[in-house]
Amino acid sequence: MHGLFGALAVAGATAGIGGIGPSRPLPLLGFGTELVWQSINDTALAATVAASGSILGRYPGGTPSDYWNWRTGWPTDVGSLPIRPATPFGWAQYAQASGTTETIVVVNQLTGNLTEAISMLKAHEATGTAITRIECGNEMYDSTRPDVVAAYPTGRNYTNKMAIWAAAFKKEFPDAEVALLAMTWRPDNGPREAAWNDQVFNVPPELLENIDAATLHPYFGIPSLAEGERAKGHKEVPNRGALALGNNGAGEGSCGVAGQGASGPWLATEKGCSDPCCCEQRCAAMPSECRAWQWMTAPPHDCYLKSTGTMAKNGGSISGQGSSPGPPQPPSTAAIEAVFAAAFTFLDNNVAMVKKLPPQLKLWVTELAAYGAADLNFTWLETLANILYEVLLLLRIPRIEAMAPYCLVCGDPTAPSLESPAAIASPPTRSVVPPAEAGKVPWGLSLRGLAHSVMFKQVATARAVPGGPHVLEELFLPGPASWSSGLGSQGNHTRRGLPVHASLGSLPQELVGWRVAFAEVGTAAFILHLGPNVTTFSVNDWVQPASGETYNATVWYPRNTSQLIDPTLRPADLASVTTNAVPVSTPLHIPPYAIATVAIYDDR
Repeated sequence: MHGLFGALAVAGATAGIGGIGPSRPLPLLGFGTELVWQSINDTALAATVAASGSILGRYPGGTPSDYWNWRTGWPTDVGSLPIRPATPFGWAQYAQASGTTETIVVVNQLTGNLTEAISMLKAHEATGTAITRIECGNEMYDSTRPDVVAAYPTGRNYTNKMAIWAAAFKKEFPDAEVALLAMTWRPDNGPREAAWNDQVFNVPPELLENIDAATLHPYFGIPSLAEGERAKGHKEVPNRGALALGNNGAGEGSCGVAGQGASGPWLATEKGCSDPCCCEQRCAAMPSECRAWQWMTAPPHDCYLKSTGTMAKNGGSISGQGSSPGPPQPPSTAAIEAVFAAAFTFLDNNVAMVKKLPPQLKLWVTELAAYGAADLNFTWLETLANILYEVLLLLRIPRIEAMAPYCLVCGDPTAPSLESPAAIASPPTRSVVPPAEAGKVPWGLSLRGLAHSVMFKQVATARAVPGGPHVLEELFLPGPASWSSGLGSQGNHTRRGLPVHASLGSLPQELVGWRVAFAEVGTAAFILHLGPNVTTFSVNDWVQPASGETYNATVWYPRNTSQLIDPTLRPADLASVTTNAVPVSTPLHIPPYAIATVAIYDDR
């Protein structure tokens, strides 16, 4: 077989499983919302969300929650924005149309009162929204908000007040869970933020008697490309974007070109060709032998479009064959690794911080996104960093019961998951549509929205299968020592009984992922590939081989390193390969910087 499946010589290593890591219950996943930016009567938007696999929402979301008038469906602090009212009745209609089956309701405890908060919750319940999760405000630890600091000089002031509110909520809604706000680790935390968790949660037990959870907003900073270069001490070299995909390990291609692309961009075929002259001839004469993910910087040696016929095996299909005009200069591997390293740094510090929270409390992540690198906004690299961080949080902090990454439609250019061609120019998020256009204009997923949808759908599918329990299990141990101090040293070592495989390119481990257990029906995997070389995933090592067992797989990946940082890239510009009914004995070849899903069913 050719393409992503079957025997293939690649520069990389085979990732067998050798054991499944710790398991955790399936989380609730969905797009976070900030309803001042979104018209909840937009039927086209709701239909896009319904198709995405998102089942969790947040009402009303963001800082406006602390100024929200539920009767008008609008906050009192954003009068300059076009009004997009979102009453409890409107939210119930949107939730039904969008497939949002679970809602975290944020009560206005800053400028509202307890009576109004209970009235709002009752209005939600009366219109069809089950009151199961109540969040007591939004970011009351924020030292930059004078009214917040005045209302709660310390975290203890906040806890004292919310203990009274929580008792009242429990009386009216005994099955609801109530959450206080916890602060997460950030390098710029001031004295208020640093002291917050201790002041809120290190209190007499009776104050937490009606508290079930803590909410987290683990925003994380990523470096710009220039910062990444400086952090790694990297000196740019010519042709850095030409990635070696295979030369039979000999260091030279069959036409005599050294194995680092010294004479220009190079390709690889099943027969180990690694030279432009060789592959150009092969593509002209034998297109079926050319690899389908040729990482090229420019024609004339781009075999990609000539080789797409090799991908349609076993009923498979390929999409996204176009290319973005005027791609940026490709980033170095060092700069890419620095972005991923940031996710591990924030992960380690937040794991340590969460351990200090009362162990009986569940955790809900109600906002989350990368920040700090404007040159990476809307890019696939930023998308990979966000999804990496979310996967790591879910695997390493199993107390996280729900996660709603920021944001479905929002005013922050780092965050939108939906985009529309009718979006206004300011804010420059490609996602804010005038209220008058609601329901009249199309919507689509951003790159991040696509990646989230892939993740959401897999977990939502598992949740819907009867006969649980259904769990997430860690498939791969990610990260070299240079990324995170807690992950060991270069080379082979073990952690939690999982082997770290020998070097895949320049890193000891480049795959991060989970397995979703579907009870007796089957299993599925969600995999991120963070490295610059093709990696072979041995599906056979993952399951007990059995006659008739096959897998389906889909892989999304950029065509070259320039596309990693191209802000004009859209989901349709990515290469995407789908194949069905592949024998489990056939390995899956995962291209660089890809997201892959694998589903296995016993079809005997």
